[in-house]
This record gives sequence, C-alpha cells and structure tokens, in this order.
Amino acid sequence: MSLGLGACQASLDLEHYDFGAPGGSGGNSSAMPPLLPGGSANSPGGSGNGSGNGSGGASGAAPLAPPDGGLGDVPNPGCAAACELDHAQAACVDAGCIIEQCIGPWRDANGRADDGCETGDVPADGLTLWFMADRGAVVQPDGSVSAWIDQSPNGFTATQPVLGQRPTWQVQADGHAMLSFDGTNDFFDLPPGFATFVGASFFAVVEAEPNTRCAGILHFSNGPDVNDVEFGRHQTNLLYYEVQGSYLNGTSEGFAVGRRFVVSAVQAAASGDVELRYDGALDQAGPVGLPVSIQRRINYVGRNAYTEQPMACSMYFHGRIGELLFYPRGLDGGERARVEAYLHEKWQPE
Repeated sequence: MSLGLGACQASLDLEHYDFGAPGGSGGNSSAMPPLLPGGSANSPGGSGNGSGNGSGGASGAAPLAPPDGGLGDVPNPGCAAACELDHAQAACVDAGCIIEQCIGPWRDANGRADDGCETGDVPADGLTLWFMADRGAVVQPDGSVSAWIDQSPNGFTATQPVLGQRPTWQVQADGHAMLSFDGTNDFFDLPPGFATFVGASFFAVVEAEPNTRCAGILHFSNGPDVNDVEFGRHQTNLLYYEVQGSYLNGTSEGFAVGRRFVVSAVQAAASGDVELRYDGALDQAGPVGLPVSIQRRINYVGRNAYTEQPMACSMYFHGRIGELLFYPRGLDGGERARVEAYLHEKWQPE
C-alpha cells in the first residue's frame, strides 16, 4: 500500500448520536463535548457532563461513545473528498487516501498516493529510453519543445536548441498531448551511447502525416549507413527496421496517414528475427542482422541520418509522437504484451 495525501470523505452522521440536552441536572455543557476514543464525551472511560458530576441515564447523561472506539461517523481528519485515484482501487484512512491496489497495466512508481498509479507497468530490465509527451516535455511559451526528458532510469535528455527545428507540443481532440514534427527539419538530438545490444525492442505511439519517402522515428548511428540502427516509417507508408543495410519492411500502405497506432519492432537476441506490429497485431516477420557493439555518436528522435539519398529519404518524420520506449534487448512475448497493454490502455489507438 502507498500512504499519501489524497482526497476522501467519511460521512458526518449525528442523527442517532445523542449528546444530551444543554444544561439541567446531569446534562452536558452548552458546548458539544469532544469524542474521545475508548470512552464517552468529556472523559475517557466514564460518564459525566460539562461539570463532571452527571449521574448518567436518560436524564441528561453524557452519551456513550460509539462502539467503534469513539470516531464513529465523524469525518476522517485526513480526508476531504471521495477517494478517487487514477488507475487505482483506493481507500480512506486516518492519514488520507491510500492505494489498495493498482488497476490494469499501471503501477505506483513514486510511492505517492495523491497521483494514483501514475506509471505504466512495463518491464524495467534494460529500459533505456522512455519519452512521454505528457511528462518531461520542456515547452516554451510559443509551444515549441526545446528538450524532451527521458523518463527511464537513465534520464537522457533529447535536445533541440534551434528554434526553427523544434517540434511543437499540441493537445489533441481526445485530450492527449503529442509532439508534432513538421517533416521538414524538426527533430531532437540524443547524447552519444547506445553501444550494447542484445537484440532490440522499439515501441511508439504515432500519428503520421503524408510522407512518401523514408523517415526516422528513432535512429542511432555513426553516420549514413555506419553502425546504424533505425526504427522508422519508410516508403511506401510502411513500418521499417534496419541494422546497417539489413532491414525488414512492413506491409506497404500499412502505416496509414492520420491514424493513431501503437507500433513496435522487436528483434530476438539469438536469431536476429524481427517482428513488426501495429496495435499488437503481427504485420511482418523476418531476420535482420544484429547490431554490433560500438558507441554511436549520431542519434536522433524524429529523423535519420541517411543524407546520401535525399531524393529517396526525406529523413524527417512528419506527424505526431505521443510516447516512445526503447530497450537494447529483445523482449519476450509476455514482456512485449505488457508494454503494448499499457500503451493501448493509455492511448486508445483506433
């Protein structure tokens, strides 16, 4: 259970709780006496009135404490409204609201009850990048995003210092925030790294705009076709995974324009076999060469580095990205399903 301040309400019901009449023989004082656990009004463990000399009974005697130890239906001091916490079954206790258990593909990562079960229940082992449009986007007054802070334990930051090359933060009709990339020059730089792979797993929530050429969603390399690992949307409108010239295309026109997808590419560590999926459904499968172990210096979100073929590759992704996760290992089927279940629950793809 996670203790924390939340919002809950215990009812105040004094209809059946007789405090006695003010004044008179054996009656209470004019002020309502406090309720004390383990006894009656005014003093623990005994009866009495405002002056301490009441004789009890119906003739103005101080009431007995409620059988629950004195708190009865008096409002819980830590609760102010109904205990309703995001993605959680909640309860009200003296300290406030608590999380009894998380519901669905969510977990309480920060140990606080006030924001409920706030994090997707995804595998932690090897999680290297986790970008969310609703958390970690550094939004400037003009709506441009100058940095995107990784929510994985690594805490990488994707940056774009050039104003004209920044994606914009936009709230969609369903209330979800997404980052919009213009397909011309919007992208983020990632720091050097991404050297060690034991297979690979990529997941993204995306909505594409028209782009008949190839574009990167997440790209690691040391230059055009040098140690490159690419997860993207290529011609003609398909999901794509490449490792230095060895690649797998998804079904042509499968990556439809204007539709929200949860897309994924998972490469097995031993065989190199890759599965490309839309919304959890298998689209294409086949072998791709495994990435070599070497530090990669040219790393991007929202573009690739294939500048040697500009007529075929526009490089820049055109559309919106809501969430992006990367593991430098091949997740097994159960782990993949956990990530997809969380993304589906949160984003409700079409």
